[in-house]
Amino acid sequence: MTEADGTKLPTRILGLNSEKGASVVVRVDDKKNLVAEIKGESASAKIVSRDVNGASPCVWTVIWNANGAVEFRAKDADGRGFSGTANVDAPRSPLFQGSIGRATTADGKATPPGPEQFNGFFAELLVYASALKVDQVQLLEGRLRDFYIQGGASPVKDRLKTKLPW
Repeated sequence: MTEADGTKLPTRILGLNSEKGASVVVRVDDKKNLVAEIKGESASAKIVSRDVNGASPCVWTVIWNANGAVEFRAKDADGRGFSGTANVDAPRSPLFQGSIGRATTADGKATPPGPEQFNGFFAELLVYASALKVDQVQLLEGRLRDFYIQGGASPVKDRLKTKLPW
């Protein structure tokens, strides 16, 4: 769940990397499109959303299956949705290094340029060790959208009503 600052585009939202070079990077480009860059050990792909405004509140999902099928789904606050696919060999090791924006340059020695730093709001990140089924993804997307975009009930009110543990 993100909302990039429309006055500071392009911007890098998130990166996940493996020790063997596989990675997923999600950005908002200068045209306000959400972009997923997927890099496997031997191939890469770039999926660019159409009609989804990355500078408004968005729910987006990257699903990378063991068979190499990658799906990038996004929906913005105005209800515009996108789903794009690509094929990139699945990583052979976990994507365990994560960053919101980028804190340093690739060599780790300097502050990265503006487009590599995330500017905006970042509400929630869910990472799973295996790919979810489509109905599970739709359920999560709906819950995130209802809570953050549609003004759903607050967690505090829910805890008070149902006595959920903190």
